[in-house]
Amino acid sequence: CAGNVQVNIDDEHALTTRLSCGFAARGGIMSCLLAQQGLTGAQHSLEGRYGLFNIYQHGDYSHDTLIKDLGKRYEIDELSFKPWACCRQIHSYIDAALQRHKKYDINPDEIEKITVYINELAGKALCEPLELRRKPTEEVHAQFSIPYNVGIALAYGRVPINFIQKGDFTDPKVLAVTEKINYEIDPVLADQKLLAPDKAVQIVMKDGTVYTSSGTTT
Repeated sequence: CAGNVQVNIDDEHALTTRLSCGFAARGGIMSCLLAQQGLTGAQHSLEGRYGLFNIYQHGDYSHDTLIKDLGKRYEIDELSFKPWACCRQIHSYIDAALQRHKKYDINPDEIEKITVYINELAGKALCEPLELRRKPTEEVHAQFSIPYNVGIALAYGRVPINFIQKGDFTDPKVLAVTEKINYEIDPVLADQKLLAPDKAVQIVMKDGTVYTSSGTTT
């Protein structure tokens, strides 16, 4: 098993969030190597009385879902590369900010306010507490902050890794943008983990211009 994501919300100082996927991969590889050497295991390790689904899921699982398209559809085909060194759910917001920055040549000094539209899960994990997400003090804070990464994108038109990994998180140009960022929970987005960039960010300029998914309004 890969573990859980409690580390992302329980201890802001913990670095073990980087290890859970590695543990799962290690377990899979080790299982294959042991099987190659003839080691046998329980035949009902998943669905047996003390199997994974009954111990961890209390028997609440769908057998049909598990075997649907077995041997035809592979989850690895659904993986994607992360162009920025932060939580994958944040990438849609970075995309949105970068698109608007490039298309409208936005001057960050002329921004009045910014709203990011999120689902409740993302709001709890990536926007709260808001002051910490606006002004991270450690690397993990920065990696799990929508406001901070949107601030970088709008301040510089790019998101260099040095702002996130081992940075000092005090760049005045970035923080001037992040302090203008608030969020709204959109119930329409409740079941969406990765949003389309055109639905993620709204920017209001000091002259009244509003940059939205449908273009600009004044």
